Amino acid sequence: MLTNRRQSLLTILLLNLLVYSYIIFLYPGFYTDDYILFTIIHLNPEKFFLLKSDYPFYLFLRPVSYFTFWLDYQLWGNNPFLIKLTNLIYHLILVYNLFRFFETICQVFKIELNYRICFLSIFLFSFHLDVLYWNNWISDRTELLYLLFYIASLRSFFQYCLDQNNRKLFLFLLFYILSVGAKQTGSHLPFLLLLFLYYSFTSQKICLNKKAFLVLALSGIIFFITVVTNLYFAESSVFLNNIWKKPFTIIGIFIHTLIPICSQNIYNYFLMNKAYVLVSSIISILLIIIFIKKNRI
Repeated sequence: MLTNRRQSLLTILLLNLLVYSYIIFLYPGFYTDDYILFTIIHLNPEKFFLLKSDYPFYLFLRPVSYFTFWLDYQLWGNNPFLIKLTNLIYHLILVYNLFRFFETICQVFKIELNYRICFLSIFLFSFHLDVLYWNNWISDRTELLYLLFYIASLRSFFQYCLDQNNRKLFLFLLFYILSVGAKQTGSHLPFLLLLFLYYSFTSQKICLNKKAFLVLALSGIIFFITVVTNLYFAESSVFLNNIWKKPFTIIGIFIHTLIPICSQNIYNYFLMNKAYVLVSSIISILLIIIFIKKNRI
């Protein structure tokens, strides 16, 4: 069972649909920040973007997320049940994209994908507590959307590595912009891809042309604009928290799921000691580069 693509994909999507539909049915109401968010939309029904930076939750800096909330209000009014079902649709699209991302990354690195492992990995991700939040707490959609577009952006870039289709580079850049517009957390993506480009040169297994480097440079410019904008309109500590807080969300969720007792304590420790995060990240990247060069992966 679950040894082929169709079985694995349909099973994980169906499980997510059934479990989260049931949870939404049990808890259909608004929570905490949801009331404030939809009050703002109710008072400004004609504004699908906020042009002032004095609104709470940094909505001005998250126009993509705010636009989806505004659209929900136009479609469903103040019906939290239907709005949560919309969150569930976004979540199912994320699960599908994550599944396809695993397939793409295995093709790039010429690895045979084990669909049982793929199913188990996405299962752990799908039913983690953080994922439950964005399916039942409307305001947490910012996390869901940033990760959805983040994965879509990564997948588009790696698809370009396979077929050199220029459309995939355009989609990479578009999804990156949408990810940053949903929440700033995904803005570090160009640096992650720089590490991949370094690998592609050292291994000489993946050939990329100038167009890929040009588009990656454009994403770096978008990152710079994001940094300047956020530092100008928000507290620097808020932006720094968002940019590093969950830089590798999927990996972090797996660790948190597999080691539930101490992983939260580790997370809180690094949350309060950002300097250690920076030093640890630099050391980890250097070790990865040394490992790649030494083993010529």
